[in-house]
Amino acid sequence: MKPAILRPQALRDQQGEVRYYREKGGTRLAVEVAKASNEALDKLAPKVQWIHSYVTPSKTFCIYLAENEDAIRKHAELSGFPANTITPITRVIDPTSAERPY
Repeated sequence: MKPAILRPQALRDQQGEVRYYREKGGTRLAVEVAKASNEALDKLAPKVQWIHSYVTPSKTFCIYLAENEDAIRKHAELSGFPANTITPITRVIDPTSAERPY
């Protein structure tokens, strides 16, 4: 697994997630969700690492570094959250992708 680097945009996204929880469920909910996730991660380390999540009114999209799908499913089971769909990321593009020769 390679470590992830959170760019300023990711930090803003994370702050946005916290604002969403404060508005919809309160700070306590965001803290409880993160604590449950972190406790599960402690049991599974180093097989899976939670990078961050994107929260919408209808879904949550969690970004992980993981050995395999089973590690993500086990994290979901231990933390009490659904993992209905797991989609492998094959490539990341961003504004700097235009500068790369490939």
